[in-house]
Amino acid sequence: MTTQTHLRQRISTLFVLLAFCGLLTQLHAQITYTWNVAGDGAWSTPANWTPNRNVPVATDILVINNGGAKTITSVPTQTIGRLVVSGNTDLTLKTTGPGMKTLRMVNAGTALDIQAGSSLTVTGNNEGTGIRTLTLAFIATGNVANIAGTLKLERLAMSQYGGYNANFSATTVTGTLIQNGGVINSTTSNLTFASGGTYVHAINGGTVPTATWNANSNCNITGMTGIYPSGMGQTFGNFTFSSNPTGNIDMTGTGLTCAGNLTFANANTGNVLRLVRTGVNRTISVGGNYTHSSGNIAIVSANGNGTLEVGGNFIQTGGSFTLKEDNGDALLSVTGNFIKSGGTFTQRTSGGSTADVKVGGNFTHSAGIYFLSAQDDAAGSLSVAGNFTFTGGTITEVGAGTAEGNITFNGAGTPQVYTSGGTFSQNINFNVISGAVLDIGNAHLFGSAGGFTLDGTLRMNISGNSPSDYGRVSVGGMANVNGTVAPTFTFTPAINDNFFVINPTGSHAGTPTLTITPPSITASYASGVITITGLFPIDLVYFTGKAQERSIALNWQTRQEENNDYMAVERSLDGKIFAEIGRVQGSGTGYSLKDYDLIDEHPARGLNYYRLRQVDFDGKARYHKMISVRFDGLVTGFNLAVSPNPVGDLLNATWQAVENGSVQLTILNQNGRIVSGHTSSIGIDRLEMPVQNLEKGIYYLVIRQGSEQEVVKFLKL
Repeated sequence: MTTQTHLRQRISTLFVLLAFCGLLTQLHAQITYTWNVAGDGAWSTPANWTPNRNVPVATDILVINNGGAKTITSVPTQTIGRLVVSGNTDLTLKTTGPGMKTLRMVNAGTALDIQAGSSLTVTGNNEGTGIRTLTLAFIATGNVANIAGTLKLERLAMSQYGGYNANFSATTVTGTLIQNGGVINSTTSNLTFASGGTYVHAINGGTVPTATWNANSNCNITGMTGIYPSGMGQTFGNFTFSSNPTGNIDMTGTGLTCAGNLTFANANTGNVLRLVRTGVNRTISVGGNYTHSSGNIAIVSANGNGTLEVGGNFIQTGGSFTLKEDNGDALLSVTGNFIKSGGTFTQRTSGGSTADVKVGGNFTHSAGIYFLSAQDDAAGSLSVAGNFTFTGGTITEVGAGTAEGNITFNGAGTPQVYTSGGTFSQNINFNVISGAVLDIGNAHLFGSAGGFTLDGTLRMNISGNSPSDYGRVSVGGMANVNGTVAPTFTFTPAINDNFFVINPTGSHAGTPTLTITPPSITASYASGVITITGLFPIDLVYFTGKAQERSIALNWQTRQEENNDYMAVERSLDGKIFAEIGRVQGSGTGYSLKDYDLIDEHPARGLNYYRLRQVDFDGKARYHKMISVRFDGLVTGFNLAVSPNPVGDLLNATWQAVENGSVQLTILNQNGRIVSGHTSSIGIDRLEMPVQNLEKGIYYLVIRQGSEQEVVKFLKL
């Protein structure tokens, strides 16, 4: 063979190799296919893509960007290069037929791109029985998934759902990932919720995916009806409970940790999320704020210790927060401020162990009710290091026996300013520790039946000679002064003006005064003659109630009385709104034990709250300890009952019919305002009342004929 022939053969071979390489390049070049159907269509129809997707290959880039809602059906098990959803498109991918289908993405760069304003819903199909699933997955290391819009995993039935497998990917969520029944496989290294990224757990139970959570990411639990999710032992960013429980729910694991804020906004169904229930110690740790707007939560609900640590502020605008309702120590520790503008806060409803609230910042209470204790012979303790602003609502305790509430001012030298306006009731004790400075200015610190202990400094201001121009501390118990009382006069008094402050010796003899002359003097007084200016007109030993078959017997005893005209017993069904049910004549002035009693002939079923209002001969009235008595006996009179309770749209009321006239039925809201009224004829014993227009909350149905009446409480959903 000649040299020329060999050369021709080599050139021919080169051309063949070049042609083959060109063919391989053409076969492996990425082609972009764009969905061209305005609405729904089949994945496998070539003409639904531009250009026609006649031969799918593993490098194809599929783009759905023509906007609007659309469902692409018949998605098979297939490998593609990249999937892009953009242009404000709401896309649903759905399989056809039985089996487990997987859409795999293999692009070395961005393999999945759900852009802001667009969404992708992945689901199986419910065309028959058995397993019918569709899962998004990745098969090459280095795949990147960007979820700036919304990815939703939908479950149609038990084994018909959409899934997401983050293995081999770097999935970053800056938009929203919704688990509505699907399955997510992930680790902290392949799934990241970036700042602003949100995960929504829309199912009952299930598992929160394992991920890396930025401090400004969001995890929202919206579908929890009866089972607490697993996977909660991670460190989350911001966390929200906003579910609609149908029963009480017990937390599992070791607790909950949030680097950001924790928001509790479950529906007000009366069902409780309980942190400690099975004897396991648990802690909720919140780096930011805790906000409670609705729903019920209990920190300790069974044996075991429970702690809520809040690095920011504790904010309650509604709902019910219970710190301790069973054995075990319970602690709420707030580094920032405690801000309460609504709802009910209860420190304890059980005895034994401790129930403490510690506030490192300011305490603000403008509405709602705060129970330091709701358990007989048990105490609840609140300590505050900052200012104490109490402009509305009630702080109280309703336990019998030695139950009490303790409020401690423990600021480290910086004056703690007290602002009054709310109501303290029952046995509330105030303590100013050594080194603390409580500045009440012109405010009135009124502690009902409790005591006052001063080991630090009490600042009071006298700015005039009217009854509202000076600071006052009034308690029914013992006032112990071991520290410094520092009254300041900020006006020019007239000759013979008298000013009264507390006596460190506790003497009650006479009425010593501090008389200032001449009238032109201007000064701050650090000392003076000090006295306790008066005790309660009665020294109450005890006030108790006991349920009988058809009534409640109320008994109390006084140790001494001064100028006591009479004592009125008032009753309430909610501990807030009271009405007088009877009076007992007092003994005037005396220094021996006196026993009194009164029978409530018409108690309401459930809890009845009672308090004593003592009235002097000069008409001045003072309130004493409130108690609660549960009545489950026979109700005399009308035997009023309502159903259902809670109620939705129609309230059914039944009562024992009367034969001597009509009865009036009135619905009152929590403020005592009439919102509905009805009159029933002689012999009628039931009435159906529409309540669908009432706002959600607690109401009272009152039946009345002449001076006789009964009240039943109900909840409007």
